[in-house]
Formats: sequence, C-alpha cells, structure tokens
Amino acid sequence: MLVNLSKNSWHSKYYNFVKGYYPTYEFKSLCPYFWTIVSFILLSPVILLWKVFGAIAIKPIKKTINSSSDKGPNKFFKWYEKKGPNIDKWFGRIYFGFLGLMFLFLIVVGLIQLFKEKGAWMGLVYIFAWIGATGIGIFTVFGIVNFFETDTWGIIKGMIYSVKNKVCPMIKWD
Repeated sequence: MLVNLSKNSWHSKYYNFVKGYYPTYEFKSLCPYFWTIVSFILLSPVILLWKVFGAIAIKPIKKTINSSSDKGPNKFFKWYEKKGPNIDKWFGRIYFGFLGLMFLFLIVVGLIQLFKEKGAWMGLVYIFAWIGATGIGIFTVFGIVNFFETDTWGIIKGMIYSVKNKVCPMIKWD
C-alpha cells in the first residue's frame, strides 16, 4: 500500500516546527512517522515550553557569546559549536525524561487519592469516564481536522491497513 502525504499538511508543518525540517526525506514508511507525530502531539505542552525557553534564554546567550569577543569566537564558543548539539540532545532527553517521571508520579498519586476517596468501584468508573472523554475528544479533533484536510484519514487508514496486514505502508510525499 502507498499513502500519499502532502508536505503542506498540518502534521508535516508541525514536524517542521518541532524538528526544524520537513519529514519528506527522513520518513519513507508510515509507521515510524505516525508514532512520531502521535508522540509530538502528546508532548505538545512540553515542546511549546521548550521552544519558549529556547527563544527567551538560549538564543540571547548565544548572541551574547558571539558578540562578546571582537577578535573572533572565544574558546567556549568554539567548544560549544563542536559539543553544542550533543549537549542540547542530552539536555532534552534528561528534561523530557524528568517531565515523564513527574507526569507518571502525578498519575500514580492521583489514582491512589482517587481510590482512597471514591472507593475501588467508583475509582474505576471515573477512570473509564476519563478514558471515554479523552477518546471522544480525540475523535472530535480528528473529525474537525478531516473536515479541513484529507491527509489525516489517509494516515489513519494506512495504520489500520498496517495492523490488519502486519506490514507498514510506504509514504509518497507530494
């Protein structure tokens, strides 16, 4: 199966916003692209905070380092040019890992508190109600997106095909 995706679609633009380049050359198969987009959507609040933090804190620091030396880049800047991308990558992993652990901790504490206050059966009812509300919200968003763009359903149909046939469809970027 071949899935046609557009470079101008919302998911491609969002990927460009997060990573800084379009996914047209990186992804030739739908499965990794689909799960990457899903994880980006789930991490949207963290990604937005990271982008704002970068714009407020990191870029002025780099600008200051660049302009601080009239003779050319100093030793720190040369070192950072070599090691900076790795430092940024590891800092991002540590940051997202820490946020994931905090989120997991909050969920566990919230579930314990829910079961203490409501009891076991009502706690389960609340959990299934939240799962249902989340599912309805997701389907509503997909319905609205589908109204404006057909690429989204192409991705979903491709993923259903991949689950059914145990093969991942290829992507053709338009």
